[in-house]
Amino acid sequence: MEPDNVTQTAPNAQRNLFLSYSRQDRDVLQSLVETITDVADHRLWVDRRLEGGQDWWEEILGQIRRCDALIVAVSPSLLDSVPSALERQYARRLGKTVIPVMVRPVSPHLLPSDLGPTQIIDYTAPQGPGQLVKVLLRLPTAPPPREPLPAPPPVPISYMAELADKARRPVLSFEEQMGLVSRLEAAMERPLERDAAITILRSLDQRTDIFVQPGRAISELLARSPFRPPTNRPSRRLVLSIAALVLTLIPLLGAPGLLALYFSWQVEQKWGKGDPPGSSKASRKALVSAAAGISFGLLFWSWALSSNDTPTTVPYYY
Repeated sequence: MEPDNVTQTAPNAQRNLFLSYSRQDRDVLQSLVETITDVADHRLWVDRRLEGGQDWWEEILGQIRRCDALIVAVSPSLLDSVPSALERQYARRLGKTVIPVMVRPVSPHLLPSDLGPTQIIDYTAPQGPGQLVKVLLRLPTAPPPREPLPAPPPVPISYMAELADKARRPVLSFEEQMGLVSRLEAAMERPLERDAAITILRSLDQRTDIFVQPGRAISELLARSPFRPPTNRPSRRLVLSIAALVLTLIPLLGAPGLLALYFSWQVEQKWGKGDPPGSSKASRKALVSAAAGISFGLLFWSWALSSNDTPTTVPYYY
């Protein structure tokens, strides 16, 4: 079986090729690029820009329309690449040849449905480069595009932007919170998405409607994250600590509130020293101290106010 549309009758001439890949695989693409351009002597267009946007996407679609074939660098990180999926879809609708080349091992059961039926050239195997050259030397020119051209796919929305939008929703169910945490945990394993995932986790940590189980998972993930400066936004720890201090100032000389303020200060100190686990532990102590202080303070002031409302009996002396 040959990759899509490859025939035996193509003359040995230069072709215009387009490389669809995940940016996380840039470190392993150099050999593939040299095989295509130096050995097979074809022209290859590679998108090396880091920014996105409408102009960037229109240039990519224009290059796909002008190419003879689309080379897909298959890897685990490509499985989640929305831009690559749209590039492949558009190329097929234009009648372009699609040649998948495995640059990192991937289980066949995990391949996208549009690549599953296609024979993939295993570039990680010793015979992989030779197989690729053989296919490229027999590659036909692309047929003239049919008019009218298929509608271009929309600009792909970043996977992390989608998660950030979901995290900003005013209401999140327990299932939605757990789903977000699970996807953000996976994103933290991908170097290009780690910082964005940590930022979204911090925004979730600031919410007051997070359930206990996802809240613990968020704290654990943030404790494992690399050091980052703390946010300047007042946290709920500080607000609760001040409330506890005010409510317990008279009955217990503010002991629980002072403890809560101390642990809140420890959160920032330990975080600033690059000790996320210690910061997370101090955060839990601050919240517990604040909750205890507020509970005791409310009970005390409820009792004190109710005692003041009791009528006083004035004794009569004869």
